[in-house]
Amino acid sequence: MILSVARHLWRRWHAMLAARAATLPVNLRKIEVSSETISADVEYAVRIGEEYVTLVRGISDDIRERSVLELGPGINFGSSLVLACHGARVLVADRFLAPWQDPYHPSFYRALNAWLADNRLSLDRTH
Repeated sequence: MILSVARHLWRRWHAMLAARAATLPVNLRKIEVSSETISADVEYAVRIGEEYVTLVRGISDDIRERSVLELGPGINFGSSLVLACHGARVLVADRFLAPWQDPYHPSFYRALNAWLADNRLSLDRTH
């Protein structure tokens, strides 16, 4: 009897945790880490960052020292870093700011840095 009640409670507890995890904002969920995921995230970050650069340049020819606020950067700051490499002063704000997750974030930022070094030689990656 006690064992069956314990199993029932255990199953309900796990069901409740699973339901809660499904409702968590994407930024707070565990990030899948694979070379394909990292590559896709780097490609996305560069594409979005460069679109932002284009938008800012539509307002002002010189992006250097322009202040840019990115709302909801997502699971990483890749697009913000692309803006910063172009010389913008970048701020980010997110209600659900993604926490640092090992090994995703170190792998992502190393891959982004390597991609920029190989493909955008003129950018300043020292900021």
